[in-house]
Amino acid sequence: MPLFRPLADKVETFVKRFRRGGKRESPSHRGGGHDQRAQTAGPPSPPNPAAAQRERHVRRQRPPARSTPMPMVAPANISHSRGEKRAPNTRSVTPHSKSHTPIPMVGPPASISANPKHPRPVEKSLPPIPKALPSIPSPQPPPHHPPATTHFEGAHGFHIEHQHLSSVQISGTSKTLFEYLDPYIAHGAAHDASERSGAPTCAPETRVVVQQEIMTWMRRGDGEPESKYMMWLSGPAGAGKTAIAGSIAEICRNERLLAGSFFFSSFSGSTARHSKRGFVATLAHQLSQHDSLHRFKEHLILAIERFADVFHKNLKEQAEQLLIGPFQAIWDQCGKRGWPSVIVVDAVEEVELEKHDDAGRQQHEEAQLEILNVLFTLSQSPVFPFRILVVSRPEPIITNFFSTTAHPSTIKLFLDSKYNPDADIARFLELGFTNPLWPDQPALDKLVDMSSGQFVVPTTIIRYIASGLPQRRLKHVLGLDLAGIGTENPFAVLDALYRFILKRNQGHDYDPYTVVMWIWCITRGLRTSAPQASAQFWRQFLENEEGELTHCMAPITSLVFVPPPEDTSSPITVYHKSLIDFLSSPNRCGDLYADRATHDSFVADRIVKILINKGPVVPPSSPPGDPHGFLKTILSFTLLQNCGQDSTKLASVQSLLNILGFLEQ
Repeated sequence: MPLFRPLADKVETFVKRFRRGGKRESPSHRGGGHDQRAQTAGPPSPPNPAAAQRERHVRRQRPPARSTPMPMVAPANISHSRGEKRAPNTRSVTPHSKSHTPIPMVGPPASISANPKHPRPVEKSLPPIPKALPSIPSPQPPPHHPPATTHFEGAHGFHIEHQHLSSVQISGTSKTLFEYLDPYIAHGAAHDASERSGAPTCAPETRVVVQQEIMTWMRRGDGEPESKYMMWLSGPAGAGKTAIAGSIAEICRNERLLAGSFFFSSFSGSTARHSKRGFVATLAHQLSQHDSLHRFKEHLILAIERFADVFHKNLKEQAEQLLIGPFQAIWDQCGKRGWPSVIVVDAVEEVELEKHDDAGRQQHEEAQLEILNVLFTLSQSPVFPFRILVVSRPEPIITNFFSTTAHPSTIKLFLDSKYNPDADIARFLELGFTNPLWPDQPALDKLVDMSSGQFVVPTTIIRYIASGLPQRRLKHVLGLDLAGIGTENPFAVLDALYRFILKRNQGHDYDPYTVVMWIWCITRGLRTSAPQASAQFWRQFLENEEGELTHCMAPITSLVFVPPPEDTSSPITVYHKSLIDFLSSPNRCGDLYADRATHDSFVADRIVKILINKGPVVPPSSPPGDPHGFLKTILSFTLLQNCGQDSTKLASVQSLLNILGFLEQ
């Protein structure tokens, strides 16, 4: 350090000079002055012959009369503060004259081991000389102090009154309830999920009677001594069941009655909405969000931590451990006032619809029955006080369940003529046409008659009229050829409407058969466990010319929604499942029908073109596409997933994988 350098230089010079002249007389002897040997404290040091000889020589030369004792100086410790403190076992020397120089102490300090080879001199205003010149130490960091103990360290035996714990969590180890449930929740299945932002509800002043009947049961029960806690609402395709379920959920939410909801959908981009896997976890999560059910939430966390593999169990076990168990634990400990009371489950028939062979049909029917059995078990539990509304089509497996297992404990509603659907449809049409003077009453009456009690018909008609010149398109609808339509097909009018919309532009760079094949690819081409493909993917997969998909889909925008080209993430959406039902039946769609073999052949041809081209036939212009993501989606086609027994198809898959490797190089 700079402040100690001059001092160190002086010390080094003094040491060198002393070692060269250690056996010569001291300056005081040459100058005739006299001094007294410095005395040391502590135990006597070992004898030093050279030092003793010098001391005897000094005593012989010193006149006794002029001898003056030297004052003693208290010892001090060495510090790093610029040498203000002196070494222990040393004393200062006061000279008799300006020329007098003190004699260095040759005996070692008491605190240092004596060494006759290295005497320790002392000089005025200098610290003691070490054996060798040390390096100047740098400032040291302050010593580490252990953390202060808290006032509660070691405390025990105390009691906290009026405490309320909503959760127990250990930092670094425990999870929140949402973290436990999130991987298993079908977020898009809730009635108010963003995925359902465009879902239908009942138009004002429509379906009033059936809604009142349902809400009366939900608020007060059925008036019987043993109230039934399950209701089944059913009706044909297009009758407006999902709209009613959505409206009921909204009313219950506004009245703080809604405990949970699950809206299944086979068209959803989320696989969780047409799978049974997240059903119980989703309901448990929704129940835990109610402030009045905070005790249920606490015990739900405990149940998940206790049964770590619960989400890998069947639905019955999940319901027992995640729903009935927590409610059983709190049933006698808290009041039920303020609890919600209604659960709404819609479209059970759309569970696991990704497979179309017999084995697949049996599988999805078993999944539907598993859900229905869980709901029935919950409705019969004395600690699960929620009324459950189940909405579905009257599929045979579901109808049989409510006619046998759940028959004694279920209220059944069927949307037929007793609810006067024609009056509701007339009101719906009046609200749909913004001009009160158009169309006239005869036209409205004919549209009501054409609807045959199915809300999907007026909904499709209004959407079709709004997508072009209204007057011209209304004439198209009113002029539909309904000759020869009998009563055997309850969807005859809807089928005629679908056929007309699909074939009306035939011959103007528009092939309805190609469009039908595209609809099949979009809705049934990919396995449903894969993420829903975007419209950009379908443009790359289906187009032979840029803009072809948008052009060919334009005439059917009342049936299918196609995002604009600049939207690279949104999917293509079919408005109503009844269109797929129509295209799936050769008796209903006639010459537009395409069987599974035809569909697979079409997909294979498109894949071969992509293999030859080593990418999309029409690469996206802006923004640039992702070739790896594109080919990865192709691998999700059901055709390629089911080719395990077909060597030709396996070779096609291998070729596709080779292309993937080629693109990655």
